[in-house]
Amino acid sequence: PSKRLTIYIEGDGLAWLNRRKISSDPTPVDPLVLKLAVHDKQAVYLARPCQYVKSDRCDKKLWTSARFSTEVVESMNQAVTELKNQFQASSLRLIGYSGGGAIATLLAAERNDVDQLVTVTGNLDTTAWTEMQHISALTDSLNPADAWQ
Repeated sequence: PSKRLTIYIEGDGLAWLNRRKISSDPTPVDPLVLKLAVHDKQAVYLARPCQYVKSDRCDKKLWTSARFSTEVVESMNQAVTELKNQFQASSLRLIGYSGGGAIATLLAAERNDVDQLVTVTGNLDTTAWTEMQHISALTDSLNPADAWQ
């Protein structure tokens, strides 16, 4: 048991093969966050929905337009709660990379047990990010910029 549990949250992974073609498997090709978590002896790694698994429940919306949806955030929140209970932690440090930073921010906004939030190239204003990148809006997703308070 530790007072604080550090949870590394994976980024979007291989969500798109190119600007027009959606990947059939969002599992990261080069899982940077997993590599970081391995070096942290007091931490766990949390992949995003549909990464590293094959399931009929994995709709491509879960790693495209709905990657930060209420459904995804609730699923990640449940996983974080289960990890916190398993490790008997009293507080959490969430570290999220890229889209994992958005998820970590949305989780921190809902929970009262997160005492540290770290994002690495996190997409914290997804509306501004999609406009700047000239990519499809995340129409089925929450925007961390709307939840920060």
